[in-house]
Amino acid sequence: MFTKSQLFATSLAASVFALASCEGDNRTDEINDKRESHAEWIEDYQERDREITEKRAEIDQWYTGRETQAQGTATQGQQGTAARQGTTQQNQQDQVVSDPNTMEQLMSRRNEMYQKHDAMKTEHKAIIDKHNSFFNREDLTTMSDDEWNNQRDLLESDHDRIEEDQKHMKDELDELKSELDNLTENRDAPANQQNQQQRPRN
Repeated sequence: MFTKSQLFATSLAASVFALASCEGDNRTDEINDKRESHAEWIEDYQERDREITEKRAEIDQWYTGRETQAQGTATQGQQGTAARQGTTQQNQQDQVVSDPNTMEQLMSRRNEMYQKHDAMKTEHKAIIDKHNSFFNREDLTTMSDDEWNNQRDLLESDHDRIEEDQKHMKDELDELKSELDNLTENRDAPANQQNQQQRPRN
């Protein structure tokens, strides 16, 4: 038969085991939640980066249209190709740059932004790979609470910082595109204004 002290020790050991098991289950649930949340965040990150890439393409298209105008070397075949590409390029052909010097300055700024974006993506990839590697570790359920909490907080902090990086880059590119658009005016605008001025009044 068990003595009272033996029964107490057995009961205490069982309680400690149950508590440890419960904490392990809680950690497992939290790991799964964080892993799923991180995967969803990566999808959002990729979508935000696609938006930045699309804005870069819009800016490049703007410059391509203006450079073609300046060179004046478009052939009939090139004009036919441009017509098939839709109304955006046609609209560009109907516009002229009002300040070529400013356009060159903005081109330099564009190149700096692109370099910054490329470097930013390289840095982000390294951070994301590091967190992906962390979630593949086999000791996540057994590591100390301090280590787990530190890694969890670092993950959230990195997510916030990367989102802010992307937002800032997108805002800068939007501003650049707006400034470029303000450099153009309709090719026939002065002629139209002159015709309106010369039109006799009834």
